Amino acid sequence: MLIILLFSEVEGQKRFAVVLVPEQQFDSKSVGTKVSTFEEKIVSKFEEVFQLHFRVIDSSLAKSAFKAQGFQSPLNLSIVEARNLGNAIGCDFYALVKAEVLLRTSLEKGTYYEAYSALFFVSTATGRLFFWNLTRAEAESPKLAEEKFFSAFNDFLTKALTEIQLVLDKDIKVQDAMGFPEIPSENSPEAKDFRPPIPYRRIKPEYPSLASLYVVTATIDIAVDIDEQGRIVGTEILRWAGYGLEESVINAVKAMNWRPAERKGKPTPVRVLLRYNFKKGGEEK
Repeated sequence: MLIILLFSEVEGQKRFAVVLVPEQQFDSKSVGTKVSTFEEKIVSKFEEVFQLHFRVIDSSLAKSAFKAQGFQSPLNLSIVEARNLGNAIGCDFYALVKAEVLLRTSLEKGTYYEAYSALFFVSTATGRLFFWNLTRAEAESPKLAEEKFFSAFNDFLTKALTEIQLVLDKDIKVQDAMGFPEIPSENSPEAKDFRPPIPYRRIKPEYPSLASLYVVTATIDIAVDIDEQGRIVGTEILRWAGYGLEESVINAVKAMNWRPAERKGKPTPVRVLLRYNFKKGGEEK
């Protein structure tokens, strides 16, 4: 796994750094030493494409800042953790990248190799995952898989550079959810005569096929603003993981009909914090 970080200079030009981060739990099907070579080539491709837009800086500083955070799940950060990482480095936004060459087997294809990279672009200002991409290629050998991968990866970098910057600017401007008051703590004075909202029917988020393919275990936290009529008027992902998990949670939550919260018998708007844990084989709340 590696981390790509983008910094702002005084003049406004963003600086770009790449930090290789050792993967602690590579799947047993990973192709050992080929992974590090594969990652290093990805770094070179980033530098090749981004050098006209960003200045490449010493990656050891960014790597040290990342390691100091001591993340247990660096690809499943809360927005607070994500902001802290960006602030520790002093960057405007960064991209976490997981890259592997895998040996796979299926009934349809038999044994084959897959080269892939998952990119997590994060805004320091918001801590949000504002852009996610998966690039992959398959072939009968690691070498051919890598060659096919880099053909697609080069196209992605060239085409996505402008889009990434536009999406980042848009993310910073987007207002957070309406920010209704949260449900009061149990036994607190505010909890007296308060009845929390409940869904008339709970809907289980789907475990995306892409997450299943890469055996993703992750937690998604979401804040949901429910008005006095039980309508969902805003959502905000507070912990992200990519692979379509955020979209799955948002779709499930918005499909629910809610009984509004009440205070002293009168409907009142409130913010609900929900957590969904995903793992191979399904989701459990």
